[in-house]
Formats: sequence, C-alpha cells, structure tokens
Amino acid sequence: MTLASFEARASDHPMTNARGRIRVRVETLVSAEGVPETVNLLQGTGYQELDDQLVQQWRQMRFHPALLDGFPVQAWYKTDGQSPRP
Repeated sequence: MTLASFEARASDHPMTNARGRIRVRVETLVSAEGVPETVNLLQGTGYQELDDQLVQQWRQMRFHPALLDGFPVQAWYKTDGQSPRP
C-alpha cells in the first residue's frame, strides 16, 4: 500500500492544522473488486500539481471492498482528512 504524505509549515499555507500539516479529504467509489471507480478531492492542498498527483495515487490504490451479508459490494469511502485507511 502506498500512502501520500505532504507537509508544510503553517506559515506556508492558510489551510494547515495546528501541527502545520495540510489536511486533504478524499472520497472514492470502490468497486466490489476493490478498485477505485471514481476519486473526488473534497479538500485539496491548494497546489494543483500536488492535488493531481494525489488523485492519481488514489486511482492506483486497491481496497478491501465493503461487505453486505458477507458479499463484496460497491461503496463510497471518505477520508476524515487525517489518514487514508484502504
């Protein structure tokens, strides 16, 4: 599994948290096979090139699909802005 990480000083970016980290929020529609079908950046870094790279990384990730009655199903996954947990 590959996780993306980007840090900045609070003075560098107006949307940083108390620790000086930029919070990025992502939602993705994960297929029953664990493949991202749609990736939406809900809260980006403010840097277009970095945001594009993050979306590309999410498209390449593989997830454990959601289960309904023990069977894999398509479902939305949304990050909390702190850490992806595919």
